[in-house]
Formats: sequence, C-alpha cells, structure tokens
Amino acid sequence: MRKFVNEKIDLGDNVVITKENVKTLGEKISLCATKNARRFAFGQIDNLYAKLQHDIFYKNSFSDGYDIAQEAICFLCNYIGQKLGEVCVPTIHKNLDCIRLACYKHIYTYLRKERKVMEQEDIDTCIIKVDSDCLQTPEDYIRVKKIIQKLNLTKQELEVLNCLYNQMTYTNISELLHIDRKTISRRKKKIQEKYCLAFQIA
Repeated sequence: MRKFVNEKIDLGDNVVITKENVKTLGEKISLCATKNARRFAFGQIDNLYAKLQHDIFYKNSFSDGYDIAQEAICFLCNYIGQKLGEVCVPTIHKNLDCIRLACYKHIYTYLRKERKVMEQEDIDTCIIKVDSDCLQTPEDYIRVKKIIQKLNLTKQELEVLNCLYNQMTYTNISELLHIDRKTISRRKKKIQEKYCLAFQIA
C-alpha cells in the first residue's frame, strides 16, 4: 500500500506551517480527524471519509468529501510561519490549544454543524490519534476502478452507478438525471447483469 504523498507521517509539534506544506498538512489532519469522528457518527460519515481519501490520493476530481480538507487548509493558513505545537489564539473553544489540536476541533465542529454527526461533548472529550493507515492509499479504489472498466458500462449506466455509490435515493437520482424510477431500476439491473457476466457469477 502506498504511503501518503511524498513524505513520512509527521504532524509533530515542531513542524512549521508554510505556504508549501499547508495543503498537505490540512489534508493529513482532515483525514485523521474524520477517521476519529467516525467513532461517534454510527456510519453516517463512512462514505464521506471514503470520498475524502479518494479525492486526496487520486486528485482527478473532487467531491463534497474534500470540503473537509479545505476547512483544515483554510484554518491552517491563518498560522503560516508558526509551528503546529504553538499555542493557538482561542476561537470558539475556551481552552488554549496548540494549533494542531485546534485544527482537529475545527474539523469536528464543522462535522457537527454541517453534517450533524457529533455533539459538543464528543468534541471536548475526543482523543486525538494519528493513525498511519488513514494516511495510506486505499487499495480498494484501484480494484474498483478495474472492475468498472471491465464492465464496459454506458454513460447512462455509469451515471446511475455513481449516484448509487454516493448513497443517493431513487428520488434524488430521478431529480438529478431527469429519469423515472423504472429507468433507474432497469439501468441498475443492467449493471448487475454485466457484473455477473464479466465475473461469471450465476
């Protein structure tokens, strides 16, 4: 499994925030924070976390998952030239946290307000943990890409598949693609048939 772009995992106190590394630091912190937040979200942001991983590692398109990384990057831009371990000027949080911890809490607050997945008590007590596995390229996406290519889906079928992947309801898909529910079901069935044929599943 490939490591996070270009360097070893380092979110230590002595890391200086610069114009050159602020994007990478923001992406790292957003990944770690979102992974930690999943413990309190009961599956509500699993898909969002997966999309954030995909956006960061493949950079070919950006979903709403990357909004989390942008929040972290914008927060850190306020502290260019300072170290992650330096005391952060308190914002909405009462405690004098270091910049790194304040950035984590900023992401948790964003998830609480925008995604409705955390309570303030969770933010205050959440243990900050940097897990190396969330800073590695997810191999599943490589496998999924190859599977989709093998299916030779039409443009219309691929549109439906992308919507289903993003956990959209039939009603939302219908509104987005301007098709009825029967058409969605028909295209979904066609995708399933192509999958079974490609992988010889009876």
